[in-house]
Amino acid sequence: MKKMLAVLLVLCAAFAFAGDPGYYFGELMFNFLGADSALVPYTLLDGTVDGSQTMPHGVVVDPDGKIWIGFYGGYSNQFERTALGDTITLRGLHCFMPDGTPATFSPIEFLEFEDGSKDTIYAESMYNGSCRGLSCMTTGEILMTAWSTIYKIDYETGEGIAMWNPPMDGYAAASMTEAAHDPELGLIYAGHVGSLKPIYVLDEDLAFVGVAVDTCPTLHRSIIARTRPSDNMGQIFSGTIWNGQGIFVYESDDPEFTMFELVDTLANYDVETDSNTISYKAWPSCLDWVDMDEGVLIYGNYFSAKVYTDVGTAPNPPEHRSKWVMLDVDTNEEIASFGEYYLSGDIVDETAWDSLGNLVPSVSPRGASVKAVGDHYEFVVADFDNSTIIKVVWSETGLEGNDKYVPYGFTLEQNYPNPFNPSTTISFNIPESNDIMVDVFDLAGKKVATVYNGFMEAGTHSMTFDASDLASGTYVYNLTVNDFTVSRKMTLVK
Repeated sequence: MKKMLAVLLVLCAAFAFAGDPGYYFGELMFNFLGADSALVPYTLLDGTVDGSQTMPHGVVVDPDGKIWIGFYGGYSNQFERTALGDTITLRGLHCFMPDGTPATFSPIEFLEFEDGSKDTIYAESMYNGSCRGLSCMTTGEILMTAWSTIYKIDYETGEGIAMWNPPMDGYAAASMTEAAHDPELGLIYAGHVGSLKPIYVLDEDLAFVGVAVDTCPTLHRSIIARTRPSDNMGQIFSGTIWNGQGIFVYESDDPEFTMFELVDTLANYDVETDSNTISYKAWPSCLDWVDMDEGVLIYGNYFSAKVYTDVGTAPNPPEHRSKWVMLDVDTNEEIASFGEYYLSGDIVDETAWDSLGNLVPSVSPRGASVKAVGDHYEFVVADFDNSTIIKVVWSETGLEGNDKYVPYGFTLEQNYPNPFNPSTTISFNIPESNDIMVDVFDLAGKKVATVYNGFMEAGTHSMTFDASDLASGTYVYNLTVNDFTVSRKMTLVK
């Protein structure tokens, strides 16, 4: 892994979306708005099914290759509390075997811990309920945040090991981030999803150690941590979602006894034009390590991400929304990105997947699990709005004989405006100069227009499509380069 990353980091000098630093393709693993909803049913007391769980809010792959998924929406089962005379709705943690079948202990709804204490994960609880994040310790144990409770779970058996609730300190029980494990120091960090609240330090048994950050200046959804190998500096990285200020970096030279200080902000950059300075701000909805020692992380950029200018009109919505981005935290340079904004509510079924041409549909990233395999990486990523789990294979060079790979930098944006009448703008980027075609089809597959057919220089391009001669309806526009085609839908309303 380190040798591979060393090669990749040389390529970072060409940042600003130049060059061709890699290839990727995606495979749909689970679609919980489609057929895979049958894997996560909501079962009533009488045994009938009345819905399913949706909105994955965390995914990890354990050392045995099992896939753990925590859900924000829906329920797993009803449960009657006879002693209390009521019925509650459970929100279980799911675990799937590498072949996609549920583990024998899944879903996990009731936990008993080594000290004899017990807990139930249910929607009506003010302390747990919906999953807010998953992470995996280097020894394999699963760390699950459910509302304001953190659980440590045995990945082999699904049994509880420990649990922890934060001191209220005058706060009501509230959503927390996932738990971030620093294996070098044997510490775990977790904070509140909100501003002006602390980040806590726990040991690996989830015993309270202290406070790492007294008050976080802005709202954050996700954190990760490490001890920097070069100088043993403790670092916490915090993603600022919903207000887009990038990734905050906190540091402490003695994390067990000295509080962390905010020292830097990452993942923001400026682009100078003839009339504007365009400022790109990251809105990270999740953070995960690609290589902790090398300082390479992956963050998912929230779909509401915006850009700002000092003069004139900003290009909103921007190209960087909903992207998954690999970032070198020591140099603040992007290594690569993948993911294409996909309209929330459009179900990613197999037909839609085929039309996307292996581009990774994304709306609201909510967790990634990363594994190095030979000369490539395998990312398992969760998307909240699409209710999908996707495996993304990323390589510096692509795999010989595999025609699924999409060149880094190849993008077809959603047309804007959409819906439109009668004209709209189609934008795309090609990493190499080539002959291209931009065609429009009706839903029956009949070509109704050719927007462009000819040679195009490498880079980002926009063109106007005038649909004055077409009837109202939904159409598909294709970008074809060589034998590779990617498609998107657009709607004409007259």
